Amino acid sequence: MGNTTHPVVDGNIQALAQLHGFVCSLTGEQYGAETPLLTRSAIGAHCRHILDMYEALVQASDAGGVVDYDFRRRGAGIEHDQTLALANIERLQAWLECIPAGCLDNVITVRSEVDLTQQVSTLVESNIARELMFAASHCIHHLALMGMLAAAMGLRVESELGVAPATASFLRSGSELAEIG
Repeated sequence: MGNTTHPVVDGNIQALAQLHGFVCSLTGEQYGAETPLLTRSAIGAHCRHILDMYEALVQASDAGGVVDYDFRRRGAGIEHDQTLALANIERLQAWLECIPAGCLDNVITVRSEVDLTQQVSTLVESNIARELMFAASHCIHHLALMGMLAAAMGLRVESELGVAPATASFLRSGSELAEIG
């Protein structure tokens, strides 16, 4: 995929391409529809959440190496505006295609809330490659949730949507367990 040869970057480009295709397959109403019996979040809110994780990485690469996963754009237009979401996905894909492979091992600091009962954030060291691995896994996980929301609305969902790379490899293996499903 793209001009890069690093598999972590390629995997992220693939995950965002899957997100882009899925968002394109929806109407504006479906993108913003809430399904209260399943979740408080519409497909658009899940999309925004995915993009927030990537945006935290972009901001870190631009602003001295602190990835702030507490940064969220809750309620922003991207949750309701498919066109805005698609433009953000495309911008992030272009950003990924321009990442020099040599910077993937750069040490960065990650900030994230870690406590369910009170507001406590912690800082840990990581690197860009590791956080991109997280971003792709996170994207795929939310694509699976978004697929379930779409299916609950009666929409046809591609069977490959939200399938993790290791699961896809297992399914391609031809194992008897893969046939059972």
